[in-house]
Amino acid sequence: NGVLDPGSFADNPDEESTAFTLLINDAAQEAAVNASNVEFFILHGSTDAPTVDIFARDVAQLADNAPYKGMTDYLSVPPARYIVDLTPGEDNETIVASFDADLSGLQGGAATVFASGFFNPAVNQNGPAFGLFAALPNGAVVEFPALTTARLQVIHNAADPAADTVDIYLNEDLLLDNFAFRTATPFIDAPANQEITIGVAPGNSSSVEDVIADFDVTLTAGEKYVVVANGVLDPGSFADNPDEESTAFTLLIN
Repeated sequence: NGVLDPGSFADNPDEESTAFTLLINDAAQEAAVNASNVEFFILHGSTDAPTVDIFARDVAQLADNAPYKGMTDYLSVPPARYIVDLTPGEDNETIVASFDADLSGLQGGAATVFASGFFNPAVNQNGPAFGLFAALPNGAVVEFPALTTARLQVIHNAADPAADTVDIYLNEDLLLDNFAFRTATPFIDAPANQEITIGVAPGNSSSVEDVIADFDVTLTAGEKYVVVANGVLDPGSFADNPDEESTAFTLLIN
């Protein structure tokens, strides 16, 4: 692992040496001890990536504060399909990368799961990009596909006549043109694991500069969302909600 000339690459953010070396696990397995499960250890092998926590989403934490060159003990899990999330070691609310890890066909097997490549290839001689891989005892290496998008459906349910038709922007780009009241989009792909801005402008708008309301959201890769545009643009021009709930134009997100 590592690089031949550390001075020609980005430093490790935790000041770990990135010099070329051999990392050795002297308790390796060629098969699972529990034949009903799949067993693996995880190696943090990305020189420019910080200390991370690793989670099997909605299942369990797999690694806590794993630094560059860190190895976990062997983990034993049921053979299934998992979404693996990486977060900064001290910030589990921010997912920096997500992967589709399909272990469903590895019952009774063992593996080395290793993070590889550069988080930021641009400052690392345009070397290979960051990824998550599994090496099997027969020498096969499997790349877990990165998850970078979420599925998103938008429903226009704002009954304000002034918003009868609107344009929807995703960051700077027009996502929906002349989007009519009580219509819905099909599910589409939207950027995930990063903050995006959803903007609403009057129909037939010229550009994102015409946006009259915008909302910053962060979608989680691999998840599905329904976003409902609701409310009125000028609450003072409409009846109050009898339970004193705000009727201001907003996005409601499931």
